[in-house]
Amino acid sequence: KDKKVKDEDVMFTPYRNNKLNLLRSVVLYGANASGKSNFIEAFSFFKFFIINSSKGTQIEESIDISNFRLSTENDNKPSFFEIIFLWKESQFRYGFEVDNKKVVSEWLYQKKVKIKSKEIELLYREETAPPSIHEKFSIAKDLVEKNMVRSNALLLSVAAQFNDTIATEILLWLQTINVVSGLNEDYGAAYTASLLDNPKYRERIINFTKYADLGIEDIKMMSGEINDIGPGNNTPEAAKVLKEVLIGKKINTLMSFHPKYDHNLKEINSVHFYFNQSESHGTIKYFGLAGPILDTLDNGKIFVIDELDSELHPLLTQKIISLFNSPITNPKNAQIIFTSHDTNLLNAQLFRRDQIWFAQKNRYGATELYSLSEYKVRNDASFEKEYLQGKYGAVPALRNFDKLFTNTKSNTNGE
Repeated sequence: KDKKVKDEDVMFTPYRNNKLNLLRSVVLYGANASGKSNFIEAFSFFKFFIINSSKGTQIEESIDISNFRLSTENDNKPSFFEIIFLWKESQFRYGFEVDNKKVVSEWLYQKKVKIKSKEIELLYREETAPPSIHEKFSIAKDLVEKNMVRSNALLLSVAAQFNDTIATEILLWLQTINVVSGLNEDYGAAYTASLLDNPKYRERIINFTKYADLGIEDIKMMSGEINDIGPGNNTPEAAKVLKEVLIGKKINTLMSFHPKYDHNLKEINSVHFYFNQSESHGTIKYFGLAGPILDTLDNGKIFVIDELDSELHPLLTQKIISLFNSPITNPKNAQIIFTSHDTNLLNAQLFRRDQIWFAQKNRYGATELYSLSEYKVRNDASFEKEYLQGKYGAVPALRNFDKLFTNTKSNTNGE
């Protein structure tokens, strides 16, 4: 019923022989401490554990998982993860349950992306019974029979190490997911800076920065030699040691270039600055997004980011989202999943209702995710206004802050 946003701008159909439509972008709102960041961290753990459980841990090492601690019902329960995804000509459903010591269960199902096709069970494994493994997953079956899978490792991960075709394909899909924190500007800036030497990306990264009206005309990675070090917060002894170690060392430094003008406002040359020391946090954040965004859009990947709008002007955030929502700038159907507090994005010209999600924590500390499409909303309703009024939930229940500044103590004399 939403008429203000074109379906072809926010949805795509990956396969002609299937009527399945997918969204290009999804935003998650919620109050502080509502569980939004945990949702992103779940993505991060899911990817990390599958890729590394077979090679990054030893038998005695614990699994870095924290179950829900605000209910006695969950004290001894494992954490559950499952994801359904499309890759090439198949739909996969993969999941596992883990606690701090072991993999409790693991399963993998596959079906062709065709109408009325049925799932095939490739793998079902649990600690209390022999595993069920399909003949298509033959390497995995051989690994189990030879007892080559540790209790704290995933069979899928181990099978990929032995070049099993299905397991390798799933790990290739995992590589298409970029999970980052919007609060960690250093990660993005370092990655984007590493692409400046790539002719394919350099000009586009510079233009990505120029188009944002940040006053920057160029960014370069420059090599130099350390010839002096200020004392900073170090003791004289520590400063002396640092100088002995660092003076004369070669370093690569990211520099930004700004135009300089004379008294007639004529550009005469450019002035360079140490990028990370002189530019604003918002500029560093925006530059850091350039690399992951271009990589995601160019290669049809999935970008999962916490606090996308942190330190960015609302118009910049809207422009980034529009890059994903447009089939012109996103011809390979990349997707973005992000959390936000920017209510300016809550409008029908940018999102369909099924693209807007909320994280609501109940009185017992448990979080539920739900979509705006679950509500009856007028066609002319203001999503932003009604959200801030609390009609959709997922807003903080603020109490009377005025009491912090008034004397509430009773006087025994009645005064």
